[in-house]
Amino acid sequence: MPESAVAVRELVAFCHRSGDIDQRFQASPTAAEGQRGHRELAARRPAGWEAEVALSHRWTDGARTLLLRGRADGVDSSAALVEEIKTCRVDPARMPEALSRQHLAQGRLYAAMLARQEELPAVTVRLTWYQLDTGAEHTLEQHYDAGELAAFLEDSLARYGAWLDTLDALAAARDASIAALAFPHRDYRAGQRRAAELVYRCIDRGGQLLLEAPTGIGKTLAVLYPALKALATGKHDRLVFCTARHTGRRAVEQTLAQLEDEGLAATQLTLTAKERICFSPGKACRPEECPYARGYYDKLPAARAEAVALRRLDQPGLEALARRHGLCPYQLAFDLLPWCDVIIADQHYVFSLAGTLGQLAQERGERWSLLIDEAHNLPARARDMYSARLELGLLRRAQRAARGRLRRALGGAAEALAALLPGNTDSADSRESTGSTGSTGSTGSVSTLAAPPETVARALEELVAAAAALLVERPDVLAAPGPLQDAWFGALAWLRVCGLWGDDYRCELLLNGPPASPPTSLPESRQGAAPTGEESAMLVLNCLDPGRLLGQRHAAGHASVAFSATLAPPSWMGERLGFRPDAVWHRCPSPFEPSQLAVTLEPAIDTRYAARAASRAALVARLLAWAGEHPGNCLVFFPSHRYLADCREAIAAGLAGRQLWVQPASGEPAGEDLLALLGTARDVLALCVLGSGYSEGIDLPGEQLRSVVVVGPGLPQLSQDTRALEAWFAARGRDGFTCACLYPALQRVNQALGRVVRADTDRGAALLIDPRFLQPPFRGLLAPHWDYQVAAQPPGGR
Repeated sequence: MPESAVAVRELVAFCHRSGDIDQRFQASPTAAEGQRGHRELAARRPAGWEAEVALSHRWTDGARTLLLRGRADGVDSSAALVEEIKTCRVDPARMPEALSRQHLAQGRLYAAMLARQEELPAVTVRLTWYQLDTGAEHTLEQHYDAGELAAFLEDSLARYGAWLDTLDALAAARDASIAALAFPHRDYRAGQRRAAELVYRCIDRGGQLLLEAPTGIGKTLAVLYPALKALATGKHDRLVFCTARHTGRRAVEQTLAQLEDEGLAATQLTLTAKERICFSPGKACRPEECPYARGYYDKLPAARAEAVALRRLDQPGLEALARRHGLCPYQLAFDLLPWCDVIIADQHYVFSLAGTLGQLAQERGERWSLLIDEAHNLPARARDMYSARLELGLLRRAQRAARGRLRRALGGAAEALAALLPGNTDSADSRESTGSTGSTGSTGSVSTLAAPPETVARALEELVAAAAALLVERPDVLAAPGPLQDAWFGALAWLRVCGLWGDDYRCELLLNGPPASPPTSLPESRQGAAPTGEESAMLVLNCLDPGRLLGQRHAAGHASVAFSATLAPPSWMGERLGFRPDAVWHRCPSPFEPSQLAVTLEPAIDTRYAARAASRAALVARLLAWAGEHPGNCLVFFPSHRYLADCREAIAAGLAGRQLWVQPASGEPAGEDLLALLGTARDVLALCVLGSGYSEGIDLPGEQLRSVVVVGPGLPQLSQDTRALEAWFAARGRDGFTCACLYPALQRVNQALGRVVRADTDRGAALLIDPRFLQPPFRGLLAPHWDYQVAAQPPGGR
């Protein structure tokens, strides 16, 4: 059996973590601040004291060999002393006892290795908490003889070795089941075998693959089956199936269930959003409020042992396991990640700045492969993940709610942002120093700054420091939702994104209008109507191209497979996804005959913004005629909620013999679930928005959907953001309009077309309304595998 390496930190977390989940807001030091604290302490230590001392120990029990290794923060061999240093910003006296025991355990393992290496009869373990803001040291010392330390080391390694024995037995059974696993269908669909071969080859070589797989090919199985085969042959250690929507998660879970029926014995885990899986909604994650947080780590080992034998840990399975052991299901999922073969997770958990999966793979030194479903959605989501905004109105509301130093710091941040606004005393100097340019539109003014203003960054650093100091005295001061919490999160996020700054970013100052940049994950103000005037000012760090940052996350993995029905053109998609230039691109043929979807191009109705009022009556008449000519369920996709609302009443007035369903706009009450309605009714005309969850990622086979209509190509509205994107691509030798607007729009159109024909027996129809669909740039980007016909025009036109 090969030797297994284990880090001291990993061994401690497995064997010696105890106590509660307690996620109070605390000002944790950054990595750089922690390193600074270690250097400051090292400068205070005597000459014989050494920092970052590498220690290791090889342990063997039968066929099992473990190599334990790590670096002790400090060692003084002459004094037989091992020091474990923890930097903090809180009062060390408030540290939970369980956390101190865990850190002492880490020191004891280092002491045990030192005692063996130096043949010392005893070693003292010193745990030092170093308060960064005051420079104060809080120490706890324990004295152990060599025998005690040896027993502690032996017990820890024996427990971990027994766990690895269990995992090895499960892995052997998994590999045997995968080796015997036959493809679950009699034959591959057209293009499916070639896709599977390319996926296996990509994982084998640790490469990158863009796989454009049209609807109906069975792309989930085509990707998952070879990835599992590669797992059994040791080509990678774990696979992460990244989903863009809840429906994608359901598809891969169903595929795994199908493979389980064929004999697969692999452990799968689905990460579920906290709000969907929490047992105590509305309560804080700490022991006095949530019983599932209380004693969590004491109960974890039993749940962990049961989990790996269960194999299927989807949301129902995980919830049942958590309830049996009285544990928080959300935290349990993350604690089980290192021991599962297949991880199903939203793209956020892999690619966001707070994503944990890539970091975990690196910490464990493992080869994790990414299978990215609906990958055409990732660039837009990543722009959101890597952008941030700072709201002046929010800072001022938080200032009014704060006291003392925090109030002054919030005021300073607000003043630094307000000073950038036109007409303020310091604005000219501030804007000149950053080389800003400005524009004014109907939604307000936008100024582009050459870089994030240092005055704002310094003010936010002081805000974070003030909040950290306050948290030492009042740990719950930021626990309640509201302006203070939002401003703190906003400052942290803005500074974090500021550290990513590059030429793929724009710094934008917005006034009197909605953000021109993509919506970010930062919390919106919870205070009623949108502010106006100076209160509406926002400083936005707008990520134009996420390719650089996505590429860093791909580099942390072993192989990346991006697949979707719409990944063309390949060079544009590859760059936006952060793939390397040598990434392989492959388009699978459609498994369906072109005649199965009859697509009509209707050029007589102009849906461009300036022509909408004049063409509205003709559009409504065409939609009503289509509904009369094409029985069965039909989805009509508009480019915006506003355009949909303008036509809704006229459609409802003229519609006969059909149920009308309308996608609610943001803030409107949700009506009957559309997917449930389409599953039972056969006379639905649904008005939806192109690019929403109803135009992609859903499966409506057979009579559930007979036709779709797309009203216009869905080009984005002209805005500062689209102009910035166009300029970004143009500066790199590409056509700005095509890359920023046309490609994404036609992806959405092709996704909508793909909703109709889902099985060999399906037949349907589609209508594309707008003269631009006949123009070469648009027509050439439509999915190539359907039957397109131009609508016959009556004499004199429509």
